[in-house]
Amino acid sequence: MSNEILEDLVGTVLAFAKAYSDWERGMAESGRSFNNPQLREEHARILATFCTLKRRAYIDGGVTFATPPTYSELDAEKIDAVHMVTKSKAHVDTKVLKFLEYRFVVLKKRDGWRIDSLKCRMPPSTEWNNTLIGM
Repeated sequence: MSNEILEDLVGTVLAFAKAYSDWERGMAESGRSFNNPQLREEHARILATFCTLKRRAYIDGGVTFATPPTYSELDAEKIDAVHMVTKSKAHVDTKVLKFLEYRFVVLKKRDGWRIDSLKCRMPPSTEWNNTLIGM
């Protein structure tokens, strides 16, 4: 895998983590309603910028946030491995905490790499389980 591809993949995941964490911090600090159109619009923009365009009923129907932010611990040092599954699909594995690992499933689209889904596991388990983006 070329360094450019690696940087693009990791960059997409890290940029998403930062944008989503910033949005969650804003939600927590503002005390604003989930029905606020600006906050829903910003949430939709983050997903449109970093994720594949597909219906996500669990996220499209209701916006949630966490305190502390879901991906606030995710930085370059937490990237554990990057695996090319095919030439247009990769896994970016992270070790966020000792007891939580994320696997970002990232697809190559015309406009760049996009997060398609997310998996997690809690060691000592070796099985990756589907989880919700932003949960």
